[in-house]
Amino acid sequence: MISNVSKEKKRLSNEVLLSSEPEEAWVLANVAPVVDVASGQFLGTVTVLRDITEVKRVEQVKAKFMNMVAHELRTPLSAVDGYLSVIGEGYVQDREKQQKFIKRSKQRIRALVDLVGDLLNISRMEAGTVRREITPQRIDSVLNEVGELMQPLANQNQISLEVQVPDQLPPVHGDQEELIRLFSNLVSNAIKYNRQDGRVRIAAEQDGPYVRVSVADTGIDSISLPTHFIPEPLISL
Repeated sequence: MISNVSKEKKRLSNEVLLSSEPEEAWVLANVAPVVDVASGQFLGTVTVLRDITEVKRVEQVKAKFMNMVAHELRTPLSAVDGYLSVIGEGYVQDREKQQKFIKRSKQRIRALVDLVGDLLNISRMEAGTVRREITPQRIDSVLNEVGELMQPLANQNQISLEVQVPDQLPPVHGDQEELIRLFSNLVSNAIKYNRQDGRVRIAAEQDGPYVRVSVADTGIDSISLPTHFIPEPLISL
């Protein structure tokens, strides 16, 4: 780049990959000619390097995220289109099967609405328009509310939903709506991707200086996802 600028007397800018192991490292290189104003004589070049490794990493994450969103949107839309086409073109005359296809279409649409809601929340967070009210929260009240919200979905999928949360847990600092949204997403996935007549268990316990919350299911790959919260008295210190 310096050689080209010296020959052409024009500014050049380029992203340069410095290394790829163990992690990629990028710089933005700007090379500019230095010319004496009075005589017009070329004096040399000035090169400025700016580390853009983090910017490139964010770009890659965003690209992967957009690919994931496109896939998550296309799959349910294709399914709904297929169900409606089968019904609209008269391939399914049986009333019970029609209702089954309509039910599946509604499930897919609800999943899309949830996804769009998540995307809107991300957009609001990036724009700084999301308001959080961080206050002491009773985790038993939050999880019991999540259980009540998810019970119709569990009944619909013939899943047994169990909430095992003692009421003497210490309060934790957090935003109530975000906590409900967080655990609702976990429990919703545990229900949707479970086996028939499966179980989902929401549990919480004090774990040293933390409050430990777990969501376990009996799906194909049964897992327990622990989430630790520092109790409010410790946060206040």
